[in-house]
Amino acid sequence: MFDIEMFIDDIKVSSIEKEDLHVIRDWMQEEMRANSDELLTDLSGLDDRFLEYYMSENEFFLKVVKEGKFAGILKGRVEFRNPNDVFIWCFALDSKLRGEGVGSKILLETIKYFEDNFGIYNFYTSVVDGSKDAMEFWKKNSFVLHRVSKNYFNVEGKERDMLIYKRLEKGNC
Repeated sequence: MFDIEMFIDDIKVSSIEKEDLHVIRDWMQEEMRANSDELLTDLSGLDDRFLEYYMSENEFFLKVVKEGKFAGILKGRVEFRNPNDVFIWCFALDSKLRGEGVGSKILLETIKYFEDNFGIYNFYTSVVDGSKDAMEFWKKNSFVLHRVSKNYFNVEGKERDMLIYKRLEKGNC
């Protein structure tokens, strides 16, 4: 597990602990009720995702706390190879904070953290094809379509493509 702690204005981004799982589960259920088409997540695997992160030295699983209130999660993996990469598997922010630049600020500070501390400049993420808001968010933050994995997801019985985005390298933004 990668242990990370960052402070961004009134936001604390830090590693998730086991005792946070019930808060995350409740928050995700509330977000799914509010945005049923936005957050495509199976909560039954949350404990397994936590164990994967906890047991792996390359995984990070972060909670976002704004003004003392839980506000999101950011999960990913660092791949140490030549060159090194960061893959962001999940970034979910409280729907009440979207559109205010908070998500971009958190993302850019996380990228800066990996650039400054580990010299990593390759960042990737994936999006379910058709997730307009997510696609716009990543594009706005200098991510471009890199590859498509056809029929990767099955969402409510429908095959959907996985769109893999790569951040334009430093100096190419």
